[in-house]
Amino acid sequence: MNSERPEFVIDGTKISDRQSFYDEIGGVLLPGVPWGKNLDALNDILAGGFGTPENGFTLRWKNADSSEVALAEDFPLIVEIIRAHGPEGDYANSRVQLVLD
Repeated sequence: MNSERPEFVIDGTKISDRQSFYDEIGGVLLPGVPWGKNLDALNDILAGGFGTPENGFTLRWKNADSSEVALAEDFPLIVEIIRAHGPEGDYANSRVQLVLD
C-alpha cells in the first residue's frame, strides 16, 4: 500500500481573480462536481468528506507569486484558510499541506 499523500496541483497562472481561483481549485480537487465557490465552501472542502482524500493531501500551488499579484488582498486570506487545515492550524486533523511554488 502506498503511504504517500496524494498531491493536487493548482496553476497560479490560471488565476486572475477570486472566481478564477475557485474554478482552478474546484477543477483540481472536485472535477465536475458543483460547489458553492466561496470561502466558506472552500473551508468545507478542505475539511474533507466532499471527495477529497480522507487522510489528507498536499496542495501544491505552482506559480503562487503570479496568483499573489492577481488576487492582491485575497491571496493572504486564501492561504490562511488553507493553512488552517495544515499541521499547525486550527483544523489540523484535515491534514492538508500547502506548498507554494
